[in-house]
Amino acid sequence: MIAKALLQVNLRFFNLIYCAIQKITEKCIAPLQNWALTISQLDVYFEARLQLGSMFNR
Repeated sequence: MIAKALLQVNLRFFNLIYCAIQKITEKCIAPLQNWALTISQLDVYFEARLQLGSMFNR
């Protein structure tokens, strides 16, 4: 009886964690406005630190 109750609590907890991860993922994947302008300005300010790799052709 106690084991069944603990299992239900664990399933609810994991369901909450899963839903939170899904919401965070949706927000993180959304495209950013003016990203090209932002990345070009960051490249000017942090030229030595910013390594764009294959993202942009130089």
